[in-house]
Amino acid sequence: MTAAQNHRHDRSQQWLAMLGLPSSAPTPSACGRRAPRRASKRADRGRSARLAPADLRAIVLERDGGCVFPYCRASAAVCELHHVLAFKDGGTTNADNLVAVCVRHHSLVQHPPGSTEHWTIRIADDGLPEAIPPARIDPRQRPIRCDRHRLAS
Repeated sequence: MTAAQNHRHDRSQQWLAMLGLPSSAPTPSACGRRAPRRASKRADRGRSARLAPADLRAIVLERDGGCVFPYCRASAAVCELHHVLAFKDGGTTNADNLVAVCVRHHSLVQHPPGSTEHWTIRIADDGLPEAIPPARIDPRQRPIRCDRHRLAS
């Protein structure tokens, strides 16, 4: 195991301990990469629950590493989970519909995907979150990744 892999393993174990989960709980891969689909599938709740359980929260926070809003440096410890497609609108409580955002940015992204008037979040084809600015900021609404994900992709 390389030093980087050791660090990621230690970090995952710290998250599991902090969340009160056994060390055998499913853990995601390195920050900035898609979580292993099998681990995520076991933790996904679909439409059965709006709030993410601790194991799913750990997977999303590990993938995102902190707030996914562009240029935000908020750590995972101060982030909330946001449904990309709101639960009330049929969204699921699954890793591929949840992102980490800080309290400051959570209210900015509380709009349905495809909005041209507000910031929105989407999960790209590679499984990483991207923020879409409103048309008044970028008329072409080009997606922006947070620094952690831009460096990883």
